Amino acid sequence: MRLFVAVDLPEEYKRAIGEQINSYLGKYKGIRWVKGSQLHLTLKFLGHLSRDLLPGVEDALEKIAEKFTTFDLEIKGCGAFPAPSKGRVIWLGLAGEGDVLASLAKNVDLNMRRFGVEKEKRPFKSHITLARCKNPVDVTLIVREWEDWLYAMNFDKFHLDDIVLYQSVLSPQGPTYYEVKRFSLKQR
Repeated sequence: MRLFVAVDLPEEYKRAIGEQINSYLGKYKGIRWVKGSQLHLTLKFLGHLSRDLLPGVEDALEKIAEKFTTFDLEIKGCGAFPAPSKGRVIWLGLAGEGDVLASLAKNVDLNMRRFGVEKEKRPFKSHITLARCKNPVDVTLIVREWEDWLYAMNFDKFHLDDIVLYQSVLSPQGPTYYEVKRFSLKQR
């Protein structure tokens, strides 16, 4: 199973961002936009794991979720990795209790090592992937347009109640994500 651990966005945010994404479809060659329904924040990509490991992974994630209290986040800013002038990934940023989010991601990262998942080499950068570029592209204008759109939308903070284990199934049309299990954080 190809698995990852993520944080979901509220459905109304997915719809609004998805509609904005739809306005970009077909405008730029070499940019593959994420489906609005599949927007999320990845805490840890686990890769391909044997089904035999699934109960242990689920148990570990349950214990991690029990350590963390619910918290608030907000969508803030847009950018591109490695930079807008040579973008490979266009993203939306998150603000709010980022230190808690980073600690949650670190806990998941460290606990998944016992299942053969490599420790993350790069520092955690909370983001929601909007699009991937086949080759580096100057997406400076796109980033500015998204910044203006975010300013106009003025999204409220949202409450993070749980983390989700997803299975990713690849196809020529792109990946499809299926929820495997949801793990509730402690209520405040």
